[in-house]
Amino acid sequence: MIGESGAGKSTLREELIDRLRREEQAVIVVEPYVLAMEGNDQTGKTLKAQHIAESIMAAVSPLAKTKSSPEARFRQLHEALRDSSRAGHSHVLVIEEAHSLPLATLKHLKRFRELKDGLRPLLSVILLGQSELATKLSEHNPEVREVVQRIEVIVLPALDTDLDAYLAHRFKRAGTPVDQVLAKGATDALRAKLTPARGTGTLLYPLAVHNALAAAMNRAADLGVPQVNADVIGGV
Repeated sequence: MIGESGAGKSTLREELIDRLRREEQAVIVVEPYVLAMEGNDQTGKTLKAQHIAESIMAAVSPLAKTKSSPEARFRQLHEALRDSSRAGHSHVLVIEEAHSLPLATLKHLKRFRELKDGLRPLLSVILLGQSELATKLSEHNPEVREVVQRIEVIVLPALDTDLDAYLAHRFKRAGTPVDQVLAKGATDALRAKLTPARGTGTLLYPLAVHNALAAAMNRAADLGVPQVNADVIGGV
């Protein structure tokens, strides 16, 4: 899943995990920590296959003592996933900030996906990253062609023409009609404010919309204006 900063990738991940818990699905979610992850070891720490293996073992078989040699360790991982699957569990590996993954790790993920019990896959993989991930996973990049051929890329688009419906939905969730807060023309002003000059991209993503609208609502309150109008939005 690829999207700009603030497009909603983390929110969708959180909703997925929350839904699995609410519905009591037998799915084990593996989330390696990526707090200091970078694309190279000069600026941070790269996430390697061994780190992913450690995360999987900690989630699937937390009491197991990890084998010392790489061959034994990965065999142990395969067996742990197989035993967990036969006990009725599914497994999904979710990696945030995947645009910072080195190419070597992206290639290794294919091999994690190929772990099977007979014909039954043992591990699914979900990557969430910014637009740089699309560049790394380009079909024109020969280093990752075997990975690209086996994935589905979903791009989170900007709100654009869906802005009105999105705002109506958000205010409805808050228990307030949107027209009680936003005056006529306010949404168009918000869209214009978050759509820079032609050719420089758009900022019409949920996080930027929330920030701009919160600032406009605060300004309207300071001014004593009963609704957020185009002039208020233009002034933030």
